[in-house]
Amino acid sequence: DITIGSAQTAVEYAAPKRIRIATAAGASIVLEGGNITVTAPGRIDVKTGNKQFAGPDQLPYPFPQFPQSVCVSCAVEAAAGGSAMTVKNA
Repeated sequence: DITIGSAQTAVEYAAPKRIRIATAAGASIVLEGGNITVTAPGRIDVKTGNKQFAGPDQLPYPFPQFPQSVCVSCAVEAAAGGSAMTVKNA
């Protein structure tokens, strides 16, 4: 085990390109360029008394292409069954 701490001042890490902290289970924090990437195979908890997430107010999102034709009987059958989606029968 390695514990790094300071009782009087600060602990500073610096690297010209990248800093990565990782676990064998797959969780990691990567600082690279101007970006911070947090990766976890499980849950990520953020615990704070006050938080603010600021950033871009728009992110492009590619919407799926919908078919040009609609099978009306398929849509009616899906709606009757409570499904939000339907597959067009051949």
